[in-house]
Amino acid sequence: RFDVGKFSEQQFISPDLRQSIYLIFKEAVTNLIKHSNGDTAIISFTRERGNLILEIYDNGTSNEISKSEGLGLSNMRMRAKKVNGTLSIDNSSGFLVTFKVAV
Repeated sequence: RFDVGKFSEQQFISPDLRQSIYLIFKEAVTNLIKHSNGDTAIISFTRERGNLILEIYDNGTSNEISKSEGLGLSNMRMRAKKVNGTLSIDNSSGFLVTFKVAV
């Protein structure tokens, strides 16, 4: 499921921020496809109180976040930091990636 909030066409998002949002989204969805054993994915992109919020959730079983050969999670954290955003990862009930950035 893909939920999108209301956005104004007039809202300017800098190219660096757009790229970071896209790359975080792409990496989170790639991780979901490669590593999730869930059968439901919910992606939401909303605007709330001057923040853009991207959430990617799947209902796979909750396993400890493991170190792998890839750099996906660290790259997502680095991209969030680069645009002064926050990235949180919660695997207590499925797997949830939340990226929040002020606009």
